[in-house]
Amino acid sequence: MKMRSGTGISRMRDAAEAGREAAAAAVAGLAGELPALVIVFTTPRYDLPALLASIRSVTGDAHLIGATGSGEIVQGQHLGFGGGVGVLALTAGPYRFGVASADHIRGQLNQTGQAITRASRAEAGSSPHAVVLLLADCLAGDLQQLFQGAYRITGPKVSITGGAAGDELKFVRTCVFHDDRVVEEGAVALWIAKKYRVAPEPVAALVAEAYDVGRANKLDPTLILAVMAIESSFNPFAQSPVGAQGLMQVMTQIHSDKYEHFGGQYAAFDPKSNLRVGVKVLSEYVTRTGSVEGGLKWYVGAANLPTDGGYADKVMAEHSRLSQVAKGKTIPLTDNTPALRAATTPAPSAAPAGNAPVKVAALS
Repeated sequence: MKMRSGTGISRMRDAAEAGREAAAAAVAGLAGELPALVIVFTTPRYDLPALLASIRSVTGDAHLIGATGSGEIVQGQHLGFGGGVGVLALTAGPYRFGVASADHIRGQLNQTGQAITRASRAEAGSSPHAVVLLLADCLAGDLQQLFQGAYRITGPKVSITGGAAGDELKFVRTCVFHDDRVVEEGAVALWIAKKYRVAPEPVAALVAEAYDVGRANKLDPTLILAVMAIESSFNPFAQSPVGAQGLMQVMTQIHSDKYEHFGGQYAAFDPKSNLRVGVKVLSEYVTRTGSVEGGLKWYVGAANLPTDGGYADKVMAEHSRLSQVAKGKTIPLTDNTPALRAATTPAPSAAPAGNAPVKVAALS
């Protein structure tokens, strides 16, 4: 599937009218397809919330990122100070997008770079081919620290590009955008990953394993599946630059003792061993923090950070979708998660007596 693009500009003075005009022109270039990603650069002179709201009234729920600038260049035109707004609309094509942001980041730029890069990767899903776009408030501090934090997550194999927001050289207020929010003193990360398919047969076995292990550890099986979907997109050989490995992206060096029962650290890439260790780690964190959300914050490595960059929300949203599918409901699924179908498997030994089948969520 080919990615399509469309661009639009507007020099209208009213923010709402300018947003609608530029967005409509951009969407018109997509040949009838819906946008999956919208990138906006604009003069800071507009009413920015009104501008974003008008753009999203045209582009719908597509991810939106962007920033204020100091003279935008669109379609070969330099709009100049106070010149207007430029909008780029993209279809998904063969790619998945993940977006995360944080505000009031002064004094914690490195941690923020790590958090929003990790969260955007979690939404997009693991892929051997990816790139990251970082946009930040130029007045938030030394942005080199932000990029260093992002690099700790991406490593050398994922390219990072981006820039700083401007305000027409006034250096008073520069902003970045995330969906319909104007992010003050903040940064936004876009992770672009190449899609890939997961064969249904091995994943169906993992689903059954998740139900067995979930019952044993008192964790909802669809929560376990949601973590796998967000962390690795069900890729058992996924590995992050900081050492998280396998389906559940367990930090092998930190939890090496938990792999001893499975033959040592190389078991990190054995799907069932990784699943069992990851569930044990998550279960311990949930118990320690007293909540699933708290456990997820620890699981993603944000225990000492003010925010997990939206990680827990993404996992819980995926958990909700998978729970509904497991109950036989038909719902739209996210692009980064393999499609779910209802499957029937023999009841595990821990189930009530009898040979009646039980419904589980299987992936295809």
